[in-house]
Amino acid sequence: MSEGRPNVVWITLESVRAANASVCGYERETTPNLRRIAERPDGVSLPNCFS
Repeated sequence: MSEGRPNVVWITLESVRAANASVCGYERETTPNLRRIAERPDGVSLPNCFS
């Protein structure tokens, strides 16, 4: 792999509503590990994606 190319981890969930996920702002800690990944300086959360 050439230098400068980013590592990408794509996580897709089934049967999880954004309204009930702490990574999307829900008050209960339902997805603490995903929230920690998204809050990293190089982390990204895309709560309005559709498939």
